Amino acid sequence: MSTKDADLMQARKFGQAKLNIATLGGLRAFRSYSSAQDIFRDRARSHGSVAARSKRALDVSVALMFLVTLAPALLLIAVLIKSTSHGPALFRQKRFGTNGHLFEIWKFRTMYMTLGDRHGVRQTWDNDPRVTPLGRFLRRTSLDELPQTLETCP
Repeated sequence: MSTKDADLMQARKFGQAKLNIATLGGLRAFRSYSSAQDIFRDRARSHGSVAARSKRALDVSVALMFLVTLAPALLLIAVLIKSTSHGPALFRQKRFGTNGHLFEIWKFRTMYMTLGDRHGVRQTWDNDPRVTPLGRFLRRTSLDELPQTLETCP
């Protein structure tokens, strides 16, 4: 087993995201990773284009299987939203992420269109009259977040 593999196994064991990438004059250089996926992506790149293409093919295959599996649930929820209240089934919301990066997410609509806050400033509270009965269920089970999974597909 190489030093790289041993360090990777140790990092996984202790939940650390570090990998030995070089030994220069007895000094080890480490690179920090934000996730295990970054480690594998970096390792795939370092092993040449065949490994990188294989990883990409695996990523796309898993994403497509996930999408095919979720499609009936997504469609059913969208139809239920449209049949129980007027307006679109999905809406976009702007959020701030890491380092203040602004991004948009898609969510299932859980509020009545006529009672919702256009600017998204007002927070919801228990028994909020703006939330539809189906919306309460979707929020409680976090199913209103499902459309965000489509944004993670490669």
